[in-house]
Amino acid sequence: YKNSVNFKVRKPSTEGIAIQGLQGAHLLPEQLLTEAFILSDLFDIGELALLELLLAGENQQHHFPGLSWGLVAVLLYWDGKLCVANSLRSLIQCLHCKTFTLELSEELLALTTHFTDELMSQGLTTCLLTLVSEINRGLGNEKHRKEVSDLIKEYCRQALADCLFAWTCQSPLGKDDTLALIGHLETMTSEADGSLDSVNLALVMALLYCLDVSFLEQGTEDREDLLQALPLLTEKQYMSSVHSRLVEGVPWKLQGLQAVCRLAWALALRALSQLSQGSSLVEFRGTG
Repeated sequence: YKNSVNFKVRKPSTEGIAIQGLQGAHLLPEQLLTEAFILSDLFDIGELALLELLLAGENQQHHFPGLSWGLVAVLLYWDGKLCVANSLRSLIQCLHCKTFTLELSEELLALTTHFTDELMSQGLTTCLLTLVSEINRGLGNEKHRKEVSDLIKEYCRQALADCLFAWTCQSPLGKDDTLALIGHLETMTSEADGSLDSVNLALVMALLYCLDVSFLEQGTEDREDLLQALPLLTEKQYMSSVHSRLVEGVPWKLQGLQAVCRLAWALALRALSQLSQGSSLVEFRGTG
């Protein structure tokens, strides 16, 4: 994308450039162009998109006294990311599955389910975990650094983690996604006082929901449907792969957290062993 628009921004200071939402070609100062190219490399997005973002930063600069339009643009960039993450979380919460329902119409439910299922099939879990771990970039001076850091850590990362948590509340992850989540938890660290921050806590709860089979004891009407959608029983190699990673894998940085997840796994296996579908555990037992 970046290379495809380079030719459009070669000489905007002398020949002008068309900006979305504005009529005609507009001459732009060299300082603005320099910032656009720097931020384009920093965030790996197109120069033309960065020019529009910088112009938006200029228009909003009066709301952020003491900050340049480039730094305001960085704030707007992350604010846009937050809006996308919150929208995704809202879509996932619309799903009608095992934990809660928003009582949406069948048509709207089918539309959101199709969209979110497609995202998940394209690697949504890995994408969310990668973004949660992403290093802060373009933070500027101390004041700006705190504003952006708060936006990223307290809002963007939380919204991303909540997306995964909301998904697992409604539907367990498949084998590969569960292993990716376990891999993330293996390297998780605690706060100075030994606690987990809210982002990491959401991801821990996401894994615990993946391993949760408490609905087996509740006797709900959709119990059989939930069983048929449970990767623990339906996905080949799920049990052996997850068991190997949780029980026989490398020690985690937080060994107490590893023990909690192992306990949840043991409880899940115990509950499943009582099912009439217990023969589904043959594959796993054969690996023991």
